[in-house]
Amino acid sequence: MSNYWANAWYLFESLETSNSLYSETYSMLLRNYGMYIFNNPQWMIF
Repeated sequence: MSNYWANAWYLFESLETSNSLYSETYSMLLRNYGMYIFNNPQWMIF
Protein backbone atom coordinates (compact mmCIF):
# COMPACT_ATOMS: atom_id res chain seq x y z
CA MET A 1 0.00 0.00 0.00
CA SER A 2 2.84 2.36 0.86
CA ASN A 3 4.40 1.55 -2.51
CA TYR A 4 1.19 2.71 -4.21
CA TRP A 5 1.25 5.98 -2.29
CA ALA A 6 4.92 6.46 -3.13
CA ASN A 7 4.16 6.00 -6.81
CA ALA A 8 1.17 8.33 -6.62
CA TRP A 9 3.23 10.96 -4.83
CA TYR A 10 6.03 10.62 -7.40
CA LEU A 11 3.50 10.98 -10.20
CA PHE A 12 2.01 14.05 -8.55
CA GLU A 13 5.43 15.61 -8.01
CA SER A 14 6.55 14.98 -11.60
CA LEU A 15 3.27 16.35 -12.92
CA GLU A 16 3.62 19.40 -10.72
CA THR A 17 7.14 20.15 -11.91
CA SER A 18 6.57 19.32 -15.58
CA ASN A 19 3.30 21.19 -15.90
CA SER A 20 3.41 24.03 -13.40
CA LEU A 21 0.74 26.03 -15.20
CA TYR A 22 -1.77 23.21 -14.89
CA SER A 23 -0.93 22.60 -11.24
CA GLU A 24 -1.25 26.32 -10.51
CA THR A 25 -4.68 26.36 -12.15
CA TYR A 26 -5.68 23.21 -10.28
CA SER A 27 -4.53 24.56 -6.92
CA MET A 28 -6.31 27.84 -7.63
CA LEU A 29 -9.51 25.92 -8.39
CA LEU A 30 -9.11 23.91 -5.20
CA ARG A 31 -8.54 27.09 -3.21
CA ASN A 32 -11.61 28.75 -4.72
CA TYR A 33 -13.69 25.64 -4.05
CA GLY A 34 -12.45 25.52 -0.47
CA MET A 35 -13.33 29.17 0.04
CA TYR A 36 -16.77 28.57 -1.47
CA ILE A 37 -17.37 25.67 0.89
CA PHE A 38 -16.05 27.73 3.79
CA ASN A 39 -18.38 30.63 2.96
CA ASN A 40 -21.34 28.31 2.36
CA PRO A 41 -21.28 25.83 5.25
CA GLN A 42 -24.74 24.51 4.41
CA TRP A 43 -23.10 22.50 1.61
CA MET A 44 -20.88 20.70 4.11
CA ILE A 45 -23.18 17.77 4.80
CA PHE A 46 -21.17 14.73 5.83
